[in-house]
Amino acid sequence: MNYDKGTWRDHRDDLFDRVVQRGRARKRRRGFVVTGAFLVVLLAVAGGIALPDRGKHTLQVTNPVGSTTTLPPTRSGVLLIGDSVMLQAKQALEDTIVGAQVDAAPARQLQDAIAVLDGAKKEHALPPTIVIHLGDNGPTGPNAYDLVGAGLKSISETVGSQSEFYFVTLKLPRKWETDINGALDSYAAQFPNVHGLAWHEFAYSHANWFLADGFHLTPVGQEAYATFIRDGIRPPVTTYADPFAGRAIPQSGLALTDDGKSGANQGPASFSIKLLDDAGNELGALPRATIGNDVGNSVRHVLVVTDAGIHLEPLPFETAGDLPSGCMPTEKNQALAVALCGTGSGINLLGNRILVNHGSGWSQLIGLPPVPAGKDPPGGHWGWASPSPDGRWVAAGWSGECEVPTGLLVSTTDGSVHAITGEAGTAWRSAPDSGIIGWAAEGSAMGAFGEGDTGCGPPASVPRGIYLVSPDTGSRRLLLALTPSQGVLTWSAAVDRRTGIHGESPDFAITYAYAHFFDPALSAD
Repeated sequence: MNYDKGTWRDHRDDLFDRVVQRGRARKRRRGFVVTGAFLVVLLAVAGGIALPDRGKHTLQVTNPVGSTTTLPPTRSGVLLIGDSVMLQAKQALEDTIVGAQVDAAPARQLQDAIAVLDGAKKEHALPPTIVIHLGDNGPTGPNAYDLVGAGLKSISETVGSQSEFYFVTLKLPRKWETDINGALDSYAAQFPNVHGLAWHEFAYSHANWFLADGFHLTPVGQEAYATFIRDGIRPPVTTYADPFAGRAIPQSGLALTDDGKSGANQGPASFSIKLLDDAGNELGALPRATIGNDVGNSVRHVLVVTDAGIHLEPLPFETAGDLPSGCMPTEKNQALAVALCGTGSGINLLGNRILVNHGSGWSQLIGLPPVPAGKDPPGGHWGWASPSPDGRWVAAGWSGECEVPTGLLVSTTDGSVHAITGEAGTAWRSAPDSGIIGWAAEGSAMGAFGEGDTGCGPPASVPRGIYLVSPDTGSRRLLLALTPSQGVLTWSAAVDRRTGIHGESPDFAITYAYAHFFDPALSAD
């Protein structure tokens, strides 16, 4: 095959025919032909597939319709099955969730859902999404956990694997709440199409959502309940819009995560993600992404852009051969490199001192944070440290007793310390919770304030959000407000893999493009 750009179009039709022939053969085996896909591919090849002007032979796939690809849904609607709690919120659910069908009645138990599901299945009316909120009425007693497990198994067998299936955990001041919620979480973790919606954790601190019995809903609670379910069942987005299409990918930014959807106590959780630059400008919203423990525990991330979408990966720690044993480099810029030393390694390193390097070797900047004379050293450890753009400051995250976070700024000139919230010297110990995110390009420290009362640290004094703080004057301004459930991740680099098709041949690349962008039923074989 000739890779010369001038003769590429001479071979394009031959490649296209090979792809289409494979697709047709596959579809004949399945008993149908999709002529619409043929027309879409024809348009794509005519206007969107070309060799990039690069030294390596790869293909760049461009969607001809504004860099957005949409796969049409095959089924629609949401079936919600519940008891009197859901019945109260029926109108709110139908107003909030598109295609909601609410089947709720008082005094229902788990087994009552089977008849509803079986009837819908016989009528070929099982929608792609099913939500069940049952268990407020039991079962009770010492066998409650096992009875719930058996009921869930029967329900799952009735539903099958063609629908996404969600259980709502109980917010119920009754002794069987723990057994039933434990069974729900345990069962949801066993099957890929079964999920838990943690209503208990989401609602427990909102007393005004509930009537005097502690679980039936007030009007405002009904609205919150409907919104919670709507946000929890949003499926993976079938439209992928590249927020960086046609423009350079910023080398750093923030990722806000929200709408966490996880039924198990451990393992990956699905989040919606917004990408922002360091100035707080939204770059785009990504399809719901799965974030595992490795990403969730990492302080810094790399943003990876591929033909299949955009995702975050943990940024691996670099090695520095000249560092003392037990030390780990964190971040560096042209002015300063920073490292933590202590016990453990990687994200599990428990730092007890911070080292800096201006280019002439490593030296200790600070050990533990200062305490008044005669007082015991503070309990906790350094978790991260980041140099300012001019090298005059280090922003460091301290995790204290009870895992209370405090963001501190340490001067590289004299080692003085003050909390990012303003408390200087030993007064940092009375500072409200705060988290260090990093530095803005103009030299302001970025911190997350207003985390609220953790039960250990002082309560927040400002609304929750990302603030920019001057390390010299302590002045601050709100960059971005955060909801109570939003988390903040930081990405400090971007890897663009949109033109690399795993090192395969152009023939494979064309087949891959056809399969990914136009016909998900066709694979490369």
